[in-house]
Amino acid sequence: EQSFLDTEVETLCGMIDDYSIINDGDLSPEIWQYIREKGFCAIKIPKEWGGKGFSTQAVSTILMKIGCKSSDVGATVAVPN
Repeated sequence: EQSFLDTEVETLCGMIDDYSIINDGDLSPEIWQYIREKGFCAIKIPKEWGGKGFSTQAVSTILMKIGCKSSDVGATVAVPN
């Protein structure tokens, strides 16, 4: 969980340009692809069902960190979790 926070979450946060997201009305194709490839839509789903199986505390921390950069990206990751 900490490794995911330190690498994938930090990388995603570095990709976010909230002004562009608001202006364009959508996430960039690169952000969509990164979210899919790194499993952001399955962080709470149990491992036996193909998810990451992260704890509630880890999911909350991930969502908080992303949400501070962009509420749109935060909501995108939060909905399936």
